[in-house]
Amino acid sequence: MKTYTLDQVTDEVIGKIGTPNRDKFESELQLELLNLNDLLIAKKSE
Repeated sequence: MKTYTLDQVTDEVIGKIGTPNRDKFESELQLELLNLNDLLIAKKSE
């Protein structure tokens, strides 16, 4: 069975680095991670 790296699958499904779809995906992912981090910090402060 052939295996693929996460980078290979991301390039195939989302697009290669530098393409508009990939840039949009990575920007949205960064925002989600920042929001998750904010939620975790807020939860710790309770």
